[in-house]
Amino acid sequence: MAFTQYQQAVLQEMGIQVWISKEAYLDKSATDERKAANATFGANPVGPIDAKPVSQEEKQSRLAQLRAQVESKETSPKPKPSVTDSPQQGIPLSAEQKRDSAQWLSDLTLACVQIGLSSSLVNIVIDTSLRVDANAIRLPALPHKLSPAQKKALWHTLVSASQSKGHA
Repeated sequence: MAFTQYQQAVLQEMGIQVWISKEAYLDKSATDERKAANATFGANPVGPIDAKPVSQEEKQSRLAQLRAQVESKETSPKPKPSVTDSPQQGIPLSAEQKRDSAQWLSDLTLACVQIGLSSSLVNIVIDTSLRVDANAIRLPALPHKLSPAQKKALWHTLVSASQSKGHA
């Protein structure tokens, strides 16, 4: 039974060895050589290709550059609404972010009610710093990206807000 080149490639990718006849191998290698010879004519009008192997240091350097590019794109500042657009600054959570943080938001609502704060206060806004306003809780990062120290600071801020509400 003869396999097509595509079938052979698929089987080899799956880790299955494929035996072909000597004639088929010679025919395939001759075809590959002709393709390679045809491809070299006028294939590189810019100049010769540097064929030296890439060192491990160069690979690591390139990898570090790519990682830095990806991180800078991920952490690039998001456009914030201007002061004229809305009285509050910061970015409210999107529907997708609310869905991803549903359990955390539920826990936060329950905690607010337990310490005597209004459950309507649980309007999360991503801002530059952590604070609790009369109408929103402002976080420096998305809820699932808060560090343990930031979560602790949030809890202390909520407790002090409930205590100041009780004294007012």
